[in-house]
Amino acid sequence: MLSLIGLSARGPRLEYYLPKIARLDWESQPAPLSPADEERKLAAVAEYGSQVKTFGGIGRVRRFLRRGHRTLGGEVIWMCRADGFK
Repeated sequence: MLSLIGLSARGPRLEYYLPKIARLDWESQPAPLSPADEERKLAAVAEYGSQVKTFGGIGRVRRFLRRGHRTLGGEVIWMCRADGFK
C-alpha cells in the first residue's frame, strides 16, 4: 500500500489537470485540541479499519497522531485563498 502511495506521488501534478489551481494561496495553521477532542479524532480514525491496519494498527496510529499534535501544536488546518482565481 505504501509503495502505491509513493508511485502515485510521481504521477502528474494536480496543476496538469487544473492549471488555474497553481494560483491558489495555501497556508496551514495548527488548531489546539483538548484531550477529549483528540480522543474523538482517534475514534473517527479508528473507523477506517483497512487503512489503520495498513499503517500498523490503531496503537501505532494513535502514537503517530499524538506525536504530531504535540510537535505541531494541534490539528493542522489547511486554508486556501483564491486571490486572482477566475
